Amino acid sequence: MSGNFINTLKNSAGQADPRFISLCQPFYHAINDKLQKVDIDQDVKSNSIIAAATLVKVFHSHLPADQMTGIISLFRNRLSNELTRDASLKAVTMIARNIDDNGEAGPIIQL
Repeated sequence: MSGNFINTLKNSAGQADPRFISLCQPFYHAINDKLQKVDIDQDVKSNSIIAAATLVKVFHSHLPADQMTGIISLFRNRLSNELTRDASLKAVTMIARNIDDNGEAGPIIQL
């Protein structure tokens, strides 16, 4: 649910609308809280992984490096778990492709 809501916070260029930048950290903490738990329903885990990818996709320029590193590390760990592999692969693919609603692509993470 939060992943879909985060998508509504984009402007026409696919970036975070400046009016909603203040929501980045509350969303990060709420999603990260769910991602850190191990005793939650599988659907909640999967949806939290996708929500984290959506957060990175929309708010990547407003997340500190340590938070971005933490999310990417978490995806790496979840890829090794059979139960969360599919959602993690979708999440990493979403970030790697970074395709906005207009079909335009752009880099999220500069190496």
